Amino acid sequence: MKKQHVVIIGGGLAAIRLMEQLRERTARVHISIFSKEKTLPYNRIQLSSYLNGEITEDDLTTYTNKWFRRNNISFHPGETVQNVLKDEKKIITASGEHSYDHLVFATGSSPLIPPVEGVEKEGVFPFRTLEDCRRLVKAAGQKRRILVIGGGLLGLEAANGLSRFDAEVTVVQRADNIMDRQLDLQSAAMLQGKLERRGVKFLLSKDVTSILGLRKVSGIAFGDGTHVEADMVVFAIGIRPQLKLAEASGIETNRGIIVNDRMETSEKHIYAIGECIEHDGRTYGLVQPVNEQADVLARRLSGEHKAYYKGSSTSAKLKISGVELFSVGSLIEDEATKSWVLHDEENELYKKIVFRHKTVQGAVLYGNTTNSDLLKSLVMTDKPINASEKKQLLSASSEPAGFLLEMPGSDTVCACNNVNKNTIIQAVQEKELTTLDEVKACTGASTSCGGCSSMAEGLLKLACEGKVEAENKTEALCGCTGLDHPTLINRLMEVKPSTPEEAMDALNWKTPEGCEMCRPAIAYYLYMIQMKQGELSSNETLPFTYSPYISLEADGTYTLQPIMKAGIISPDLIKNLNTVIEKYQLSYFHITADGRIQLPYVEDEDVVEVCDSLDIPLLNFPGFQMTTVQSVFKDRIRERHNPGMVPYALELEEPVEAVPFPDTLRFVMLEGFSILEGNHVDAGLLKMEDKWEFHIHFEEKSVLLFSAPTFMEIKEYIWALLQYYRETAFFKESFARWCGRMTIIHIREGLFDPDTREQLLHQLSTCLKKPLPYHFSIPEGSTVHE
Repeated sequence: MKKQHVVIIGGGLAAIRLMEQLRERTARVHISIFSKEKTLPYNRIQLSSYLNGEITEDDLTTYTNKWFRRNNISFHPGETVQNVLKDEKKIITASGEHSYDHLVFATGSSPLIPPVEGVEKEGVFPFRTLEDCRRLVKAAGQKRRILVIGGGLLGLEAANGLSRFDAEVTVVQRADNIMDRQLDLQSAAMLQGKLERRGVKFLLSKDVTSILGLRKVSGIAFGDGTHVEADMVVFAIGIRPQLKLAEASGIETNRGIIVNDRMETSEKHIYAIGECIEHDGRTYGLVQPVNEQADVLARRLSGEHKAYYKGSSTSAKLKISGVELFSVGSLIEDEATKSWVLHDEENELYKKIVFRHKTVQGAVLYGNTTNSDLLKSLVMTDKPINASEKKQLLSASSEPAGFLLEMPGSDTVCACNNVNKNTIIQAVQEKELTTLDEVKACTGASTSCGGCSSMAEGLLKLACEGKVEAENKTEALCGCTGLDHPTLINRLMEVKPSTPEEAMDALNWKTPEGCEMCRPAIAYYLYMIQMKQGELSSNETLPFTYSPYISLEADGTYTLQPIMKAGIISPDLIKNLNTVIEKYQLSYFHITADGRIQLPYVEDEDVVEVCDSLDIPLLNFPGFQMTTVQSVFKDRIRERHNPGMVPYALELEEPVEAVPFPDTLRFVMLEGFSILEGNHVDAGLLKMEDKWEFHIHFEEKSVLLFSAPTFMEIKEYIWALLQYYRETAFFKESFARWCGRMTIIHIREGLFDPDTREQLLHQLSTCLKKPLPYHFSIPEGSTVHE
């Protein structure tokens, strides 16, 4: 199958996050990244640490050219996209035309420079990119007076970094206090005092009107008629989404590129993520929302059509060495809020938590940010807390252990990388992790902004002490391993072995050769993972020989099961059976209790020829089969030339007769009545006078799952259901147990979602020698049943 070409415009955090997530989720895409910056990808949120001299430029780099080549990703540094040809699905750069299947705008933002007189003068700098930082470091060592315009997060981090040079650094802020959007007056004053003791000066309530000087900067004039001398000016007042290319391409924009919950723009096959977008009237400039948007788009481009972006809750944490400051939510107070404040002047501690009834609306912590992750979680989830818990939050020496113990396992710890409590606890206990660095490396928690480090460290401590266990732990697959089915599947996707033997070796199997349970389970999961990710073509197989129609007996001979298509014994099948019995001197064939033919005592050297004579497929994949569909008639006597349900049964079963399933499936087709109960089948298709109904045998009764007016329409739903079962069921999980775990409502929702059904049919079709004859539409008259 041809790989889809995903072209990403931009090489910043959003682009790289999308690349990482796509690479992890699917192998059926080729990724090309076009970045106007000439550098390799780097961690932009660590630029303030680089400016401060705490890390080197090499520490910023996230991926090398060698890594891109090795992973078959096309990275084009310094290559600006000049035009987008939407109708032709191409982009134009200096090197020529480049086609795409999906185009993603991750163009980010540019530093906001106000339209004041003199901004073009020598000595005026922005603070946004690695190249900006290089220029700042080079220039700062030769200057005497540096003005940083902007008293927000970015401006304060820039001022702190520049203060290490032998120059006087002053922050100019338009508002009455620094970080006016995140802090209250008290916490802002404490932070300002801390920075002043480090040598940084402040000018508040100042509105810049012009940059003074002839060719070079000599100072700044303010709206109140005053001015201040300077030979270097740094603007760090905010960002503005990069929209020029999108606007020129006819894509709808406002403050940003307008996207919906699917990260789609106004143009088909064109998406946008990151700081360049506007979603539901909001723009974002922090790492957590950018990662969440990239994750949603990666899931959708990988076929998960139920992934939606619903906006983000944001928080702020200052990245200045020796300063602990955290802010989250809203500090705005009204008659429905109550604020609890702790102020310890001697130890420079300040905590303010704004409660709205029993939930946390916002908080600011200065001097001790121990509970920052917990407060962030409480704001995001609106979880009610009682009076004693409120007091514990405000305590000067409060530890979050009690909250971490009660925290649900599914609650998010690291919002940047979507890591929940269960993931951390399981990793610590199963891999015997003992340090925060090990937790970071294993789970990805706290590897972006670092804001969740205290919560991750708290969970590490509790898990190591045995005070907390992961929730919903299921039984291990078998005695060869401690892994359950979901964990095994995730680990196989991470390790990416080619064979069951490689998997067992990489996952530290207790018994090197496995057992009758885990060997076929691993093989089945590998087959499904590799097929879904496009690493196997429809004719390729894993190195694992298996056929559900052939059984090796204790005496060394084989029992074969000829395929009874549509559940009938045709004259040709009887003729071929007689020929085979005579030719290979077999004794007999017999009929099983469920109406199947079995041919015993076939010698090893004759198996291939006998299978060929009886059209028994020799399949090289692990798993079970859907048994041939039985055709059951309402009347015992039919008209001689009326085939009844047989043609329908053949049309339904033939495309999927050579497809592996996690467990045996038994289907029946009936006309005008239902006898699912007691018929030892998983599902049945009923032909009524004016429609077709599909019933499943669930909880000891027949349940109507869906219906459609024609057979052509109903079979598409059945094929999609079969693929859904293949992709999401555990090995040897029966169809009925799978329905119970997934729930009937969830299964119906998936099948009746056009995008999901289309993807399921497409995935199934790629496994077949001949593509499925299906159409993507909701048939008129199709219904879902509650």
